[in-house]
Formats: sequence, C-alpha cells, structure tokens
Amino acid sequence: MATILARLGRFAFEHRIAMLLAWLTILGGAIFAGLTAPAAPADDFSMPGTESQQTFELLQERFPGLIAESAEARVVFVAPDGQQVTSEPYKSVIDTAVAQLGQGGQVDRVDDPFESHAVSDDKTAAYATVTFEVAASSVNADSRADLDAAAGTARASGLTVEAGGDALEAGGPAGIAELVAIGLAAVILFITLGSLVAAGLPLVTALIGVAVSMLSLLAVSDAFGLSSTSTTAVA
Repeated sequence: MATILARLGRFAFEHRIAMLLAWLTILGGAIFAGLTAPAAPADDFSMPGTESQQTFELLQERFPGLIAESAEARVVFVAPDGQQVTSEPYKSVIDTAVAQLGQGGQVDRVDDPFESHAVSDDKTAAYATVTFEVAASSVNADSRADLDAAAGTARASGLTVEAGGDALEAGGPAGIAELVAIGLAAVILFITLGSLVAAGLPLVTALIGVAVSMLSLLAVSDAFGLSSTSTTAVA
C-alpha cells in the first residue's frame, strides 16, 4: 500500500497542473449538480407492515398529538420569600400570565399550573407548559418575544419567572462550530509544521473532499430518497 501511495503522490506531483484542473473541474461539477438538483425529500420515515409502524399509527389515531414534534416551553413561577403562588396577588398574576401566554403567536395550548397540579408541595413554585403548533425549528422570533413579554409581566409583579424548553432554543448561526474547529486545526498545524503553506494544504484538501462529498449527496438525494441526515453522516 505504501508503494502504491508513493507512486500516486509522485504521479500527482509530476502532473500537478492537470491534477489541480481535474479537482477544480470535479468541484465545479459537484457545485453545479448540488445547486440545480431537486430538493431532498422530507424526513418522513415509515415502514409499512411492520409492528412498530402499526403501533405509531395506532398511537396517532388514539392520541392525536402524542407523537407530534410540537415545540414546548416551560414557564416557571416562583413566589418571593415567605409567599406562596397560590395566594393573592400572585395567583391572579399567574392566571393573567397564562392567559397572555395562550394568546402568543403559534401557541396551540397552555397547561394552567393550578388545573394541571403543576405546583410544588410547599406552594412556592408552579410551572405552565406552553405547547406550540409547530416544531422547535419553526418557532419564530415573534412567538418567542410574546412568551418573553408574558413572563416579563409576571416578573414585574415580584415573581421570579424563568422559561426553558426546545421552543426557546433559537440556535446560533449555522457553521460556527465548524469554523471554530477549522481555525483551531489551522493554528495547531501551523505550530506543528511552522509554515502557512504546509498547514494550509491539508485543510484545503480536506475541505474540497467534504465539499465534493456533500454536494454529490445533495445532487442524488432526490433520486435515491436520501434524508437530510445523510450529509451529517458524511461530514
């Protein structure tokens, strides 16, 4: 294997211009194919006839929304020291906040903490569960702002109010983690090899390989029914 790789490397060096043009052609073709190909199919997996699929279908029929991918947020209300959320004026404040949460954008329903018994044993804390009509990735900024506004109203009355859940996970800009990893790799290679050229060549080679692989998958995703997770596996 070492002999074969050595010969391949020697051949690539002796024909470096042709090899560079060949890789640029491959990359350009992959970019064109990936950008012009039909969109990948939706991530909707089913296995007709299997017991697991029949179970999912039965659950969906008997308990609509049980296995839905609706986003949720949990809003926690904590009374001041020595007070209880079930006493006035805090109970009325929470009732108002729950009603305001229910009027928020993309909200399907809100579970009242007093009706759903989501109150701590010492009555100092309670939480309301907000279920949205859409998945977490589709919750927009306006809907999150509505939730924050309702929490702020209750907070202004003296309650400690905090919210969490996948509905509030806006996520950072795409690719930040990858860019940080590439930057760290570049620094380590530069320190190890002592040359920008020597450090850059492995990174450029790796980036071209990943780009060609992912763009090629995008190009054939519709034809072969590949899901969006395929590119994650390749990367």
